[in-house]
Amino acid sequence: MKDKTYNGWKNWETWNVALWLGNDQSLYEIALGCTSYMELASYLQDECYNAMTPDGVYWNAKELDTNALDEMLQEEFDIPTCDDDIDESMDGDFDSGMASAGFGTDEDYGCFGEDY
Repeated sequence: MKDKTYNGWKNWETWNVALWLGNDQSLYEIALGCTSYMELASYLQDECYNAMTPDGVYWNAKELDTNALDEMLQEEFDIPTCDDDIDESMDGDFDSGMASAGFGTDEDYGCFGEDY
């Protein structure tokens, strides 16, 4: 059975996009601001770049394996995805939250009441 992948990617188009994302500094910096490949592709297509890679692959081509490109962005660029767990637990205590953030209470700064 013949291997139908291209350098480990689903097809040439996906490989080409991954190659450009991994080897172009300006694309890398743009990718850092995105949470998914489709968000990046939309931005590249609409805002700042050509509609395709310099080799002629459209950023939003239907042939692209966007799941693999999402994995690449997350693993290679350390870009968080929408699925990442975010710990939103809080004890609900404003003062302890502010203290944890580095802001002390009035008492911590020697202020006790209205006479400063």
